[in-house]
Amino acid sequence: MSGAPIGTEGRWQQQADAGAVRRLRHCVAAFAGTAGMKGSGLSDLELAVTEAVTNVVVHAYNGVEAGSVDVLAVPVDGCVEVTVSDHGIGMRPRTDSPGLGLGLSLITSVARDTRITETPGGGATVWMQFTR
Repeated sequence: MSGAPIGTEGRWQQQADAGAVRRLRHCVAAFAGTAGMKGSGLSDLELAVTEAVTNVVVHAYNGVEAGSVDVLAVPVDGCVEVTVSDHGIGMRPRTDSPGLGLGLSLITSVARDTRITETPGGGATVWMQFTR
């Protein structure tokens, strides 16, 4: 895994495959735990990271060569902010979607704040904020 946590931020990059979901969830949860998160807040963070990374694995590189998923976690003012980014095809409707389409709704329901933007150069970025 590249980009082990340094100082006050955690930064990871993984190939966007099924194994990345578990690995990145574990890394972000461990980092958030050292930043003071626990209990239901930590569980919410884990769920949201799982959903965001799963979206990258399932949707970001549909029809193109698989790429990476990048994750950044930073403690800020009593919160932990997590950013999940890809460099894939961006947010597009998908009629053949293998999921129920509830991932983003679930993320917005458990995070304190959420933003979804385009990644510079192509792809999508999900920014999430969780209270510590």
